[in-house]
Amino acid sequence: MKPLYAVLIILPAVGLGLLVGILITVPETREDESIETARGETVSELQEALATKEQQLSGFTVRLDALKAELESRNRRIEKLEEVMSRAAAVEAALAPISGTPTKSPIDRIGPRRPRPEALANAPPAADPESIVARERPVSTTPAPLFAEAYGGALSRVDWKMIGTSLNELTRLTPRVIRFLNRGRPPSVDLSTSVADVKRKVMLQVLRLGQDVPGTGVNGKFTDPACAANAILVTLFAADLPLSPEQTAKIEEIATRTMQEDAKRRSSYGDGAYELAKLLDEVELKARFFGECFEVLTVPQAKVLSPELSRGRLLVDPFSEAAVFGDWVRVHTFKNANSLAADVHDAVRRLLGGDGALISQSRETVLRWAEGLPKEEILAEQDTLDRSGMITAKRALTWGRLVLDLLKSLVEDLHMTEERAQSIRELTTLSVPVR
Repeated sequence: MKPLYAVLIILPAVGLGLLVGILITVPETREDESIETARGETVSELQEALATKEQQLSGFTVRLDALKAELESRNRRIEKLEEVMSRAAAVEAALAPISGTPTKSPIDRIGPRRPRPEALANAPPAADPESIVARERPVSTTPAPLFAEAYGGALSRVDWKMIGTSLNELTRLTPRVIRFLNRGRPPSVDLSTSVADVKRKVMLQVLRLGQDVPGTGVNGKFTDPACAANAILVTLFAADLPLSPEQTAKIEEIATRTMQEDAKRRSSYGDGAYELAKLLDEVELKARFFGECFEVLTVPQAKVLSPELSRGRLLVDPFSEAAVFGDWVRVHTFKNANSLAADVHDAVRRLLGGDGALISQSRETVLRWAEGLPKEEILAEQDTLDRSGMITAKRALTWGRLVLDLLKSLVEDLHMTEERAQSIRELTTLSVPVR
């Protein structure tokens, strides 16, 4: 029997997982040396084949990693799509017919479900199409604006439906911005862009009011009681938590009374009134207005308009007196009382236009003012939101009164011209210190 030398080579077959056996026969007559040579050549070929397969496997691994990354990206897009579809389902549910037919969920929209045989057997006769139409309620429309004839019909120029949908979206976005900031991170580009876009839509509508509606700056017009009452009305409607007729009547009553109070306030100032004083009085009046309105609302309605994270803070709460300050307040970082006094004196120096005599006189006035500042305001701890400009309206109002005292002291203590005194009285921009 002839001896047989065989080598079994096992190679991975791509995609098949097969075992390939290669049988190599060596004749009996070869010398040992020839056998070793053939065996070496075979091993060399095997090594080359193995290296090739390893290289192919490496390529497959890279492709697999790329496919995994693409799959994760698609999953994230699917999650966003599901969120959008879920919101659409909520809106559709609100507009569903009274007949009680359940609104399809986003999953149902992917494809029709086959009814179970027993459901078909027990199903009632099909309803007449005309009877279905008769049972359906009409699609709700945005409520008609309140005070449509006020201010020469200015409020009728505004697209209140857009105001409502935009503010409803804004009140959902701002808490997300605040959560980013509280974690020490800036908001994402997409989130920041969304907030800016919504604010732009609202601003363009408010600008349609022109000069017919009273208020300090654009935000002052937006927070006018007539405008604010409508903003509350349409935002809650967009949020599917509409005001009841009784709530609407009560808020209309509050707004009417506040508009009358505001008219008396505006007519009460003389020629020497400070613009900053007018702004602060306006803020206090509108704080009372929003406070009374929120007493009329249910808890869910109040949370929609003013989420807890953004409540009463500048830049992020359109339904409070904080919104009035939006055009006029900036924050100023300081270290301690001495550095604050120095910073304030620098600001006064710029205010006095380089008049050396007045600047020298002002130093004592500024130091006396700084020494009289409430210690609780100097030592108060501020958070990330404060340092981002989202201070509370209460803090802005407190410092507004303090700054107003300084402006009055400068006008009374310094020997300045009436022209310069008037320029100080016309100041409305307020810088609030934060640590």
